[in-house]
Amino acid sequence: MTAKTLVIVESSKKAKTIEGILGADYKVIASGGHIRDMTKDGLGFDKQSLNIEYVMTGNNKEWVKKIKNVLDRGLFSHVILAADPDREGEAIAQSLKDELGLNDTNSSRATFNEITESAINKAIKESKGGKINRQLVDAQETRRILDRYVGWECTAAVSAHNGRKMPVGRVQSQAVRFIVQRDQEIVNFDAKEHYKVSVKSKTGMADDNTWTAKLDLKMSELGEIAKHKGSETRIWTDQQAADNLVKHIKAGGIDLKLVSQSEKQESSKPPAPFITSTLHQSAWKKLKLRGKKVDEIAQSLYQEGYITYPRTDNANMSDEKFAMLQAYGISNGLSIVKEKRVFSNKKSAQEAHEAILPTDLNAKLTFATDEHRALYEMIKDRAIMSQLEDKIYTKRDAVFELEYEGKKYFFKASGVRIISQGWAGFGKDLTSDDDELTDSLLPVFDDGQSVEIADAEYVHEKTAPPPHLNQASLNKLLDDEGIGRPSTYSKIYEKILQHKYIQEDKNNAIMATELARRLVACTCEIYSIMDPKFTKQMEDKLDSIAQGELNKADILYAFFDEIDKNNQSVVALKAPDDLHHCQKPDCDGVLIMDQYKHKDGGMRDFWRCNDCAELYWSSGGKPFNPDLDILQYLNEDGSPKHPCKQCGSALKRITSSKNNKEYWVCSGNAKASDDKSDCGVLADFEGAPDYENNSYAANFAENRKQQMQARLEKHLASKAEKHTCAICEDHLVPGKTVEGKYMRWDCVGCYASYYHSLKKKDDGKVHKFNPESVFEWRFAAILSDDRKSVRIECPDCQGALNLNKDKSEVVCTGIWAKKTTGYCGFNKLSPDEKEKLVALDDVERILLR
Repeated sequence: MTAKTLVIVESSKKAKTIEGILGADYKVIASGGHIRDMTKDGLGFDKQSLNIEYVMTGNNKEWVKKIKNVLDRGLFSHVILAADPDREGEAIAQSLKDELGLNDTNSSRATFNEITESAINKAIKESKGGKINRQLVDAQETRRILDRYVGWECTAAVSAHNGRKMPVGRVQSQAVRFIVQRDQEIVNFDAKEHYKVSVKSKTGMADDNTWTAKLDLKMSELGEIAKHKGSETRIWTDQQAADNLVKHIKAGGIDLKLVSQSEKQESSKPPAPFITSTLHQSAWKKLKLRGKKVDEIAQSLYQEGYITYPRTDNANMSDEKFAMLQAYGISNGLSIVKEKRVFSNKKSAQEAHEAILPTDLNAKLTFATDEHRALYEMIKDRAIMSQLEDKIYTKRDAVFELEYEGKKYFFKASGVRIISQGWAGFGKDLTSDDDELTDSLLPVFDDGQSVEIADAEYVHEKTAPPPHLNQASLNKLLDDEGIGRPSTYSKIYEKILQHKYIQEDKNNAIMATELARRLVACTCEIYSIMDPKFTKQMEDKLDSIAQGELNKADILYAFFDEIDKNNQSVVALKAPDDLHHCQKPDCDGVLIMDQYKHKDGGMRDFWRCNDCAELYWSSGGKPFNPDLDILQYLNEDGSPKHPCKQCGSALKRITSSKNNKEYWVCSGNAKASDDKSDCGVLADFEGAPDYENNSYAANFAENRKQQMQARLEKHLASKAEKHTCAICEDHLVPGKTVEGKYMRWDCVGCYASYYHSLKKKDDGKVHKFNPESVFEWRFAAILSDDRKSVRIECPDCQGALNLNKDKSEVVCTGIWAKKTTGYCGFNKLSPDEKEKLVALDDVERILLR
């Protein structure tokens, strides 16, 4: 049996397509992309040797295991590593070579920019002896180390200073800065009222088309420079002068005298084929597709062989693609240029691949969704447009003079005559904000001719701030500043959205959050990575490493020193007033707010001490640890600083969620009395409980009764339906209502709560509320058969205890509570008592909803 060649690519879709091209002598399998990553345990690399500690986890191990099983069969004499043609692809090829134990003899490197038969066969043929570009791998590893060092060291320093988790990124923090600065520019913008004056001719050309001339402020030496929508412009703010000038012209008998006129032929070149950044911008403008979605669709089009490699910063095409375009133009009657257009790229462009182009202009998409087809057609049209003839037009300008009160005012009129639409007749440049040129004719005047004016007007306008950024305009801004790579922009955006640095409105405009403003405030003037020039220079250095012009160690060691100095400067900053410190007696570390993923899929806040790692729950946006919270209210000998007058326990300070006032409540830590019903709530006076002038009700139960009585009186006076409690036969009063879901009824006697479903039945009607039926499924297992007592009594308030949904904890329902008001918050029970509760009849059915 003849030995085959094994080809390893990144994705399964790509593998299937390429195997169909190569035939029986080749086996093509996928690696699943990166098979290893820097460990998340610590810094992830040795700061001296710069060796990265790689790990394989989860799916990575499975992919490698499958590849090793294939190689172990001994059917393959050679392995071709055909990962994507960029830095990341080169790093993937290197990792496969390392993990599979390959060498330069039994393996080689192949790259291709499109998945077509000619491109694949050419790449495989040229792969013989092809080696991995170690310089590209060095550039990728350097970027990875830079990003980890910033993410690890800077995040720790900034988070400790601010008392909350605030991720810092080498590129993503720059994006946050641009958003914050744009928001500040909008907030601080001082709009100025200004006036635009224009005149309309009385007669025009033979077809009686009139024309308009506008007051030229610069030639007339009027106005001032102001900002409008982010750009500088000249405005005229003198309303009285504008009004007087228009009235003078409207009075009649005013002619404009021709000063000069000119005519010249101009041309407009088509836009270049798409690169990654311009594809994102156009896809947003035309299709309203987010960057992440654009990347996904473009990648699938590439893997199916419809377009070239979609991560590129080179706007030019190969001679082969140009020949394909010429042939397509001839068969479709398009005026393709005779010589290929060459577009200028940015200095920082890697130019490793050609532009994003269709591989076959006659291809019909068979697998695609509407979004796939729309994006493909956009790429195809842009490629064709880029090689069409120029748009050619004649532009005529005329300048007129009017003298009023000893001052000369100059008016300018312009006209355009389209000679040839060229590329503009095929499509529109979605990456340009310029207005589209159309025919607007202007007559030819005699030298010194006076023109009679039919009308004049001035328009009152206001200067406007620049618009909020959106994802597309943010990407353009990053690209213009040379920050990051366009292929990573969608990931950057998703990261800062995930970190809650930004939020979007209904129009997808981006606004910075308070967290973002705090990040920028403490980093902008300190960190080098917040300087666009520094970040751009680092991108240039990475390119130089990839080209073998710089050594990665020199770059990294210098970077470490710079960042360490920046971190020390942050530590030296004055701490914010809202910092929280660890409550453990031997620790004064700063508490940092973070989030964890709850079992229900949502995110929850928590706090962690940056010194001792003690964890705290988050309550009302503040840290809370029930085991440590009481310590701050005790003296060193354990006695309460402010004792409860009834039971001797320590009083602790709380903040009311209703009126945001501070009060002192009994903690019950001393357990001096079984009866806590008289333990009152004291008002706060200069940081201590106000024993003398207690302005708050002293008795929970009495206060609750008063509240219920007030609700009952209001309910009885209304025309609303009346119900009685199925437990104690006292009145029910309406409580909270959630439209379309439920309505709550509360008992004024035993404090039981009934939930009446408002969901409509099949007949479109809502179930009639019946307290007795609600009792059966909600209360039967937690109350005695005679409904006069509870089965398991809460030790704090003597109310009825029950289990929550997943039986993870026991909670107090507040029913028949004798010593406090409703839900006392009790959730602790001995294992035996808990088992007893679980064993109750129908407990599964009546768990708290």
